[in-house]
Amino acid sequence: MSHLVHKEELSWRTAAQAPMESVSMSHLVCKEEPSWRTAVSATSPMTLTILDQSLSSDQGKRHYPPATPMKGKSVSFEWSPPTPTLITAKSPSESWHYNVLTPLPFGTETEAVLEELGYPDHFHQVCISISKDYLLKWWIMKLQELAEILEEHMEAIGNAMLTDSQPVTSFTVRITVMVLPAKCLDEDQEIWAVLNYIHVKATELALKFKQPQCRYLEQLSLGSIIHHCKHNKTSAWHAYMHFKGIKNNANKSFSEKLNIANLIKEKTEYHCLTTEEKEQLIIDFDKVKKSSQDHPPNITTKSCAAECSQSFQFMREELKALKECVGAEAFIVMDIAQMATDFESTILANGLIMNTAANHRQHVANAKTVIQNGLHASLCKVTNCSSAIMEFKCYNDLVQHYHVKLIGWNHPYWANPSDLKGRIKSLNNVVLVVQANTYLCGFVRALCAPLLIHR
Repeated sequence: MSHLVHKEELSWRTAAQAPMESVSMSHLVCKEEPSWRTAVSATSPMTLTILDQSLSSDQGKRHYPPATPMKGKSVSFEWSPPTPTLITAKSPSESWHYNVLTPLPFGTETEAVLEELGYPDHFHQVCISISKDYLLKWWIMKLQELAEILEEHMEAIGNAMLTDSQPVTSFTVRITVMVLPAKCLDEDQEIWAVLNYIHVKATELALKFKQPQCRYLEQLSLGSIIHHCKHNKTSAWHAYMHFKGIKNNANKSFSEKLNIANLIKEKTEYHCLTTEEKEQLIIDFDKVKKSSQDHPPNITTKSCAAECSQSFQFMREELKALKECVGAEAFIVMDIAQMATDFESTILANGLIMNTAANHRQHVANAKTVIQNGLHASLCKVTNCSSAIMEFKCYNDLVQHYHVKLIGWNHPYWANPSDLKGRIKSLNNVVLVVQANTYLCGFVRALCAPLLIHR
């Protein structure tokens, strides 16, 4: 047999059994499906493209001595180191090329060499233990120390181990690592760049059209969210529903009025309208919206403080624009005694009057609730009807139905407390009178017909 080993060369097997017994079976590699690991030194994040060389059909020329060399017989052979795997590293700024040997579990090449040299299969475990416990550059030396084989055999097996450590696929393997650009701005810097751009554009518009800067900042952005200009286009259907609701609910009590769910079912009349009639509905509805926007302002403590704060902010924006254009320095002198408001510190600090405004709205809402509940209780007491409903806008119907009238109302006209013009003090006066329950403000029986109409 050409593959038999000489008897004098069998001494290495006894010495190699000790390290083989300590090798764990978990490190055995399947012969048919070899796998590999890619070991790359720790570098900066980048995109890696691994280009694997394809082995030829004969898997390269092997250079090792004859299958059954004799001990002491000089056998020469040529050993060439395997071609390293080329790893091309690409980054946004530059590219580097590394020549790195990728240690992988070897397989077919090492097995073929072991079979041709006549070594048993369990010698493969020795090779696995060496590759697991030692670096790649120490493989050949450790193989000679542990196995005690010929130098030519040791170099042949080591060459096969290095060959199997490279990927043996015939296609290109690409590994992509998600990274951030090395020299790009971070998220905060990008956001600040956009906000600074908006600020500069708002300043340019303010200088061009002679308007405060905050006017354009409010139109360009809402907080840090850019939004587009709103389109207030009136719909013919919305205009039709508005006038239809007013027409159907005229002179009806609260329980008899139709809601939007009932009105929306009547679509036949709307579809019968011509284009000119729909356009006229839009024109009439725009007039109604404009009239509601042109009403005189309701002067309250909150509106006074907000107006002062807004005026102070406009002055600051004007002086800031003047400083950027001309370079002039200016300061504002405010006479606190002339401001007629108690929110000087909040205005000067350019803060929001959240607590004060919330407390004021809460006081007004509580006062209106007490007034309505008190008048409703008075109506139920006079009429002896707990289901009596009081509506401010249907006072005449209320008087004619229950034959009652309201006395002690200290406002020039009868209206819903929500529409009353006045400060919290006047509402509190009405609250005190209603809570006193002394018939100074409440419902009483109407004695004669002329008293039924009350204004």
